[in-house]
Amino acid sequence: MQDSIFNSTWPKFDKKYLQVETFELVIQVNGKVRAKVPASLKVTKEAAVELALAEPAIQAHLKGKKRLKEIYIPGKLLNIVVGE
Repeated sequence: MQDSIFNSTWPKFDKKYLQVETFELVIQVNGKVRAKVPASLKVTKEAAVELALAEPAIQAHLKGKKRLKEIYIPGKLLNIVVGE
C-alpha cells in the first residue's frame, strides 16, 4: 500500500524558472497597434526601433511617410509617430 497524498510534502520550486527574459513588444504607428514581436527585457529604444522597422506590417504603414518621433515605454510598447 502506498503512502497517502495527505502525508506528502509540498513540491519545491526553483526561482530561476520564474524569471522572464522576454516580453511581447507592441508596436504602434500613430497610436494604433500594427504588430507585436518578441523582445528581450533589456532592449533599448534604438534596438526596439530596429525590430519595428524589420517588420513588414510596419514597413507598409511607414511607406512614403516621414517619421516624426518614436515613443518607447520599456517593457511594453513602441509608438512611431508619422506625418505626411
